[in-house]
Amino acid sequence: MEHVIDGRTLILDDADDDLIQSGGRLTVSHVWGFARCGQRAVHTLVMGAKHGQRVIALNGNLLDCRKDNLRLMTAEERRARFERMAKERDEKISQAKAAAEPFLAIPRDLGSWGVLKTRCWQIMHRRLKHALSLKHPRLAELCRLPVLLRDLPDWSADQCAAFLESPETG
Repeated sequence: MEHVIDGRTLILDDADDDLIQSGGRLTVSHVWGFARCGQRAVHTLVMGAKHGQRVIALNGNLLDCRKDNLRLMTAEERRARFERMAKERDEKISQAKAAAEPFLAIPRDLGSWGVLKTRCWQIMHRRLKHALSLKHPRLAELCRLPVLLRDLPDWSADQCAAFLESPETG
């Protein structure tokens, strides 16, 4: 069962829809990304969490309140999971940084690329330098930019123009 609240979609198992029917008004916390039914968080209602128990969403989306996506944990288990995930993320970022470093070098044949490709390279290169300088870089950006820089020499003029016109280039 899906409920749209303030433009966000709350997903529930059909069997759990009764929990929110009598619980009060549905709202969404845009800051924390979960739904409330009256004063209670919907994901805690669905799992029947007791005092001291925490509910996590396996897919990271607390608006997906299907029981197969939610898990009950103690605060200690949740903290240990968070620390393990943070360590894994840090390792992936280190690997992505190491893989991205070679793309900071200026290509030998850059002068023959033409204006559009050179401008695309400048923008991507600047973004990659910025991403590498951040204390907490976005992993997706660190993985995406080197691929774009690698493929850029083969881009057509249309691909360069589309990149330069895209909102993300601004």
